[in-house]
Formats: sequence, C-alpha cells, structure tokens
Amino acid sequence: GLRVALRNHGGAGAPGVTATLAPIDAGVTVNDAAASYGDIGAGQDAMPAEGFAIAVAADAENGDVFRLVLAVEDSLGNRWDSTIGLQVATPVLAPELLAVRESAAGDGDGIPEPGETVTLDVVVENRGLAAARGVSAAVASGDPRIVPPAGATAFGDLAPGAKAARSFEVSIDGTCPAPSFPALTVELSDSDGH
Repeated sequence: GLRVALRNHGGAGAPGVTATLAPIDAGVTVNDAAASYGDIGAGQDAMPAEGFAIAVAADAENGDVFRLVLAVEDSLGNRWDSTIGLQVATPVLAPELLAVRESAAGDGDGIPEPGETVTLDVVVENRGLAAARGVSAAVASGDPRIVPPAGATAFGDLAPGAKAARSFEVSIDGTCPAPSFPALTVELSDSDGH
C-alpha cells in the first residue's frame, strides 16, 4: 500500500496519531483509508505499519496527477489536513525506424525489391515515467507477400528515457509488384502488459 511519512514540526509530542486518506479527484479510489502512526515526538518522523490501499482508474495515463486529502488527528483532538498529489507513472514505449537496409543477397542498389530480404533497424524508447520490464517487439504485415520474422524480439528492460535497438529481417516475395508500399506494424509490449 501507499505509505505516507508524517513529521511532527511542533514543539510538543502528538499522542495516538491516526490518519485517513480520501480522494479529491475522480479516477482514484481509496480502499483502505485508515492508518495508525502511534505517538510522534516533537521533531520526529513516523511511518504507518501498513499503507493505504488505493486504486487508479484503468484509463489513467502516464503523467496524470490525482489529488487526495490526508486528514491527520491525534488523541488530544488536534487535526491537520494536507493535500497529496499522486502522479501516475507508466512506461510509454515508442518505436522509431532508423533504417531499411538491403541484405547482402540483394542486388546492391539499396532499394527493397521483390525477391530480396531487407533489414529494418528499429529503436524503441521508453518515454514514460516508469521502467518497462521485458520489452519485446513483433513486426507484422497485412500483405502476405511481405514476410516479417515470426514471433517477438526481446529488447530487455528499459528505464525511463532509455533506448534499445534491434534489427528485423523482412523478406519480400518475388511476386510482390514493384513499386509497392506495404505497411508494416511494430507491436510493442512489456511483461507488465503495457
């Protein structure tokens, strides 16, 4: 759960401190809203034994901020309210095609043509605020004359802002008309389902 640290900035101790957390914005729910901090001495910090259980809407996007109010009270009846902003951090994977290279078996003119195999150099960047674990990419074509590699290619883990490059071999069937402009799709995923 979400554990929120408290600091007693006062000159006296605060006995029996408890806190409740409530959403201000739609899109976040608090399923376990209460936490106990015990006694917090003057100038001291405290963490609850267990955190608050919260859930964020499935349609929340990377960078969204949800506000919650933390109501803190001690056994003497003193109360302090604070607004907390929670930012959604998810991976955001973005592919970029760096180059299309003709394989050594091609005719050497640098142009993908029927009967040749080309290499696609692809870079994937994590533009999100959270790490992406187990990133993989699969190349697909809606044209049966363009044959991408079967299965997915692993890119590994990508920290926020990190990039990784891989190459994909794509075969162009000899019956493909020239010129032809088939679309290729790069589908990205990570082990957390992003």
